[in-house]
Amino acid sequence: MKEAKQSKELYFNVPQLLYAIVQAQVSVLIWGRATGKSEGPGALFTIQNLHAMPRSNGLIMGTTYEQILTRTLPPLIAGWEKFGFRENEHFWIKKYAPEKLKLDKALRHPVNADHYIHWYNGSGMYLVSQDRPGTINGVRSQWVLADEAKFLNKKKFDTEAIPTMAGHAEMFGHLSNYLSKLFMSDMPTNSTQKWLLDYESQMDRLTIETIIAGMAKIVQEAEKLDSLTALTRARAQLKINRLIKDINELRKGTVYFSEASTLDNIHVIGLDAIREFRREMSEWDYRISILNERILRTENGYYGNLDPQVHGYYASNYAYIDNLPLSWRNNDNKDCRWDSDVSTSVPLEIACDYNNAINCIATMQESNNNARLLSTLWVLHPQLLNDCVDRWHNYYKYHPNRDVVYWYDSTAKKRSSRSDITDSDEWAMELTKRGWNVVRKDIGQIGSHKSRYLFWNKLFKGDDRRLPQFSYNRENAKQWEICAQQTGVIRKGDELVKDKRSERPDSGVPPQESTHITEAVDVLLYGKYRDRFETESDFLGIINS
Repeated sequence: MKEAKQSKELYFNVPQLLYAIVQAQVSVLIWGRATGKSEGPGALFTIQNLHAMPRSNGLIMGTTYEQILTRTLPPLIAGWEKFGFRENEHFWIKKYAPEKLKLDKALRHPVNADHYIHWYNGSGMYLVSQDRPGTINGVRSQWVLADEAKFLNKKKFDTEAIPTMAGHAEMFGHLSNYLSKLFMSDMPTNSTQKWLLDYESQMDRLTIETIIAGMAKIVQEAEKLDSLTALTRARAQLKINRLIKDINELRKGTVYFSEASTLDNIHVIGLDAIREFRREMSEWDYRISILNERILRTENGYYGNLDPQVHGYYASNYAYIDNLPLSWRNNDNKDCRWDSDVSTSVPLEIACDYNNAINCIATMQESNNNARLLSTLWVLHPQLLNDCVDRWHNYYKYHPNRDVVYWYDSTAKKRSSRSDITDSDEWAMELTKRGWNVVRKDIGQIGSHKSRYLFWNKLFKGDDRRLPQFSYNRENAKQWEICAQQTGVIRKGDELVKDKRSERPDSGVPPQESTHITEAVDVLLYGKYRDRFETESDFLGIINS
């Protein structure tokens, strides 16, 4: 059996191309309808794995078996055919290849192929679904592709699919393909599907950038080969091989999270299809399925005018990062030198929230009338306040300006029966011990929930000259973004208040996803800028204008 010839020129849209370049061990693709998830990444992922690991097995997984047969396999097969692989010549669905071909089978293969795809090089793919648990019994797999992943029962996936991923580590364990996962879905719309979006926080953007740069270098070196002599060509090939090995190591354990809308594939599907989608679909479905918008945020949110695309930014300091060794991604000691948004001559400004369940700190700087929220950091119980100080100090210890402006309100000045030291005293003392010059800013009683609500949403609009332009680091202050988007507004009598029920121990919400972190940022921003208004009534009048 001959391998497929792959001389045909293939078209990839930008999201497909980025996936093909990165190929992390875990990839999560949240792409709109008709973006080419299955024909592009799905086909490439499966083809790469079955060839990198001959006689291995993988899972093609869905919520229902019908879904696999009717919605998952057809575009996958179309993708395989684009790469030159044909059914009943290179692969056999739900059956083994004819015995007369004398083809290998997987090292561990099923007795019959009722739920299986047999490939010409002995590799195989199990077709498994959550509505037919028998399809996964006794299976061993080396990779998994999960299609329409937002509909999967995450608990069942973890208890049924993940335990199958084992075996043949002595043969394939050195490869990033081994135990790799690809999740494909359109945008999650409710809390039970949010686990897919949680992968975004696991993506190290710097690792991804390094992989892309490394692949570009390989292409650059490969283009030179034909013009070299035999000796120099051999040396150049050795260099390319080393780069391939380094990128394989970078891909191991790495998560790649990608979002794309149907518009990213407009060159293939055409403008008329987009117009048809717009005519036939509801506003909600169009925004979710086509534009791929996140609509998980709380309706009538407390921070309702927050727009990550407008206010958020990424700021990696590549001048520093590019000089780190390739093994840098395993370094857990990331610090402020990795950030390009930290002004070295400007003091850091901080505020905190104090709680038994969580201690957190928000950090900002202001320059040229731009207020930048640089980061939010936290520690959870049983770690204590001094542990939070340690985490913050270890991150910013290389900041040249040793002044730190510490904003706090009346909640930081409470004394307990067990100690005369307040939380604000402890923060100031701990920072001073670590070499910081602490400038304390006591704002007293923080403003009402309504005042802060009006302040924030006016700040987000950016149209009041008394207020700075606000922005935040989406990488380092991601948790604040998540918490702010989930914070609602409720009424208590005639009062408009922030919904802080997520802070209750019985709420089921992790402390770092409750409103605690938003409270620290409230003290920092509201406390710092409310003095730009002469009186509270003056402030409210301007905010309402």
